[in-house]
Amino acid sequence: MRLLKPRPPSHRGRGYHSLITLERHLVRAAVVELSDGSAQLLGVATAPVHDLGPTGQPDVDRWAAGCERALGEAEEMSRRAAGRKVVPDEVTVSLPSPLAQSVAVSADRRRNARERISDSELTSVVRRALRQAQDLLDGDGPKVDRDIVWGGVAESLVDGKVVVDPVGLHGSVLEVRACFSTAPHVWVRALEVLAERLELGLRSVIPEEIALASAVPDARALLVALGETHSLVSEVVHGRPQWTVAVPYGERQILAVVAEGVDFKERQVEALMRVYRSGHLRADVEERVALAFWRGLRRWMAALSEAVQRSYPSEGYPHRAWFYDLTRRMPEAEKALGTPSWERALPFGRCPEVKAVAPGVIANVLDCTAQAIGDGYCLARALARHAARVYRDEANLDRMLMEAIRPGAGGVVGRLLR
Repeated sequence: MRLLKPRPPSHRGRGYHSLITLERHLVRAAVVELSDGSAQLLGVATAPVHDLGPTGQPDVDRWAAGCERALGEAEEMSRRAAGRKVVPDEVTVSLPSPLAQSVAVSADRRRNARERISDSELTSVVRRALRQAQDLLDGDGPKVDRDIVWGGVAESLVDGKVVVDPVGLHGSVLEVRACFSTAPHVWVRALEVLAERLELGLRSVIPEEIALASAVPDARALLVALGETHSLVSEVVHGRPQWTVAVPYGERQILAVVAEGVDFKERQVEALMRVYRSGHLRADVEERVALAFWRGLRRWMAALSEAVQRSYPSEGYPHRAWFYDLTRRMPEAEKALGTPSWERALPFGRCPEVKAVAPGVIANVLDCTAQAIGDGYCLARALARHAARVYRDEANLDRMLMEAIRPGAGGVVGRLLR
């Protein structure tokens, strides 16, 4: 398995960072200042990009033009907040969620229970977790042309008890629970080329669900994301997914049930839903649409629960769920998760509570532009939150793993492959 190989980052302009989110019809850019685990948005901008579809082949030429325009406008905007034009040397790019695949692993090790756990011992356990992830992703079949682009330790345990930092503690067993994400190599290579054309060092490629998870404020919660043709469910621990399940059921499949229920063609159902939401349908037609729509939403929730219980069975899941609509077209999905149908779908410890991931709940991100408002900037803010957490000054497991995934930086992966 090849691993992400960005250019070694330059240290000019330390503390400043560029962010790019690749969305269906546009690219969104931000210039941020990172300091003490927080991020300040100094400039933001968007540029249209036609036919940017996550299932198609990457189009570097088209992306480069859009990113150049959006980054240029964001950098110009930074003059107002910073007093000068800020041009960062490094960039973090989001990856459309349908492209990512994840694997959750648990690794443990302890050589001498009488000695305190050291940094090197913790690194050794993380190395073992990474090897396990590589083995699981490679499998016994044909090699999959994918790269590991992200890894995070959700929990550290000493003798079965969760601890914030195991270094310096005594115990018989040191365990880490980690999650890793991969992306198709052709997409990773395209993003490397994109960064080269923008004359930026590619710091990391972050799947959308990883960025969104960093915005979840609870110690433990579920994250549900609805996409056009897929959905994702993650159990998030302190802003890091412990596991993620992808479900091939999204907005399009829900609307297909509506089309079937009212004898409409699928290409016409979006127009029907616009009229339905405006309240201008005849009463009898509105009732038929509502019943079919609810049927589609119930099937969606059933598909989510079946996939979760099949992949990560548990006697009790977190009652708090955070929801994000990647399509930004189906507000009813969040409301559906607040119904008894969702409550019965999984063995929750108590009545589930659902909240939306929105710009206002993303901590430690300050918008100095007053322009990054609305749900459209939610993903960009979440990406800024992730970058602030990983690249804060002090050492942390997030940064250790990200450096490990970057060969040439002296990390775990570099040593493993030598």
